[in-house]
Formats: sequence, C-alpha cells, structure tokens
Amino acid sequence: MNAKKKKIESQADEQSNVIASKNPGVHFKKSDENFDIFISAPMAAFKDNKKYEEHRIFIGKLKQTFKRECNLNSFYAGDNIQSVSEFEGENISLLKVIKSLKASKYFLMVYPEKMVSSVLVEAGIAMTLEKPSVYFVRDIKHLPFLLQQVGEAIDKVHLHKYN
Repeated sequence: MNAKKKKIESQADEQSNVIASKNPGVHFKKSDENFDIFISAPMAAFKDNKKYEEHRIFIGKLKQTFKRECNLNSFYAGDNIQSVSEFEGENISLLKVIKSLKASKYFLMVYPEKMVSSVLVEAGIAMTLEKPSVYFVRDIKHLPFLLQQVGEAIDKVHLHKYN
C-alpha cells in the first residue's frame, strides 16, 4: 500500500472513531430491524472519482467502528460501488434508499462539504419516517436553511459539527 493511501486510511480511521464515539444525543442500540443504522453520505455529488473513493474509505471505517465498538449493522449505498462509473439508475437507487431507510432503526448523515447531494433527500425521507437521526456536518451553514436548526425543531434529530 502506498504512503498516500495509508495516510487517507489513517485519517479515515481517526474521523470514524470521532464520529462513532461522540454522544450525539441518540444512543444507538441494537435493533430487530434489518439495519441498525442507515448511513447517508454523498456519492455522486463529488466532482471526481478520487474524492468519492476517499470518502468511501472513511464511511467504510465508520461502519467498521460501529460494528466493532457497538455491534451495530449499518447500510451504506456505496458498499459495493467502487467508482462513480458503477452507479445504478436514479429510479432504482431511490427505491433502494426508501426500502433500506424503512428497514433501519436510525439515520446517520455525514455531510462533509456544501454540495447538491441526495443525502439531503434521504434526510427528508428519514424525517418523514420519524427515524431518530444524527447529522454530522463540517459547517452548519452548508445545510439548507430548514435544516440549520433542525435539532431544535424536531426532537429526534441531532446536529453535530465534525472536523
């Protein structure tokens, strides 16, 4: 493994441990549903494949941390999508998201930068389904206006900044 990839994986390990160890106000507990946590993270919104791959590594580490530290199963749409060229059609993806969100107990959004991303649609679906949710964002102002104080309006949603 080259030095650059090791550095990316090391940073991903560090960030995933920080997110998984924070007390976001929602105590994730094992559930009887198909997935304990639906992890929502940008995929197609990244401008290039390299950024997607780096973020995908980070989310993979986050999933591993939830499994190792909390014994929680999680869904992430990018699990089997190595590059942006492998995305399915929008209609198929939307149906999978809805089905997987319904089958999950919690919703976790990781929003690393301001971008037009389906994570915002997924957050809306999770609110409609009344899923306990945690949003990790780098800058709250990057969120659309109605989500910037969502935790104050909806008890089941918690908003946290991360680096």
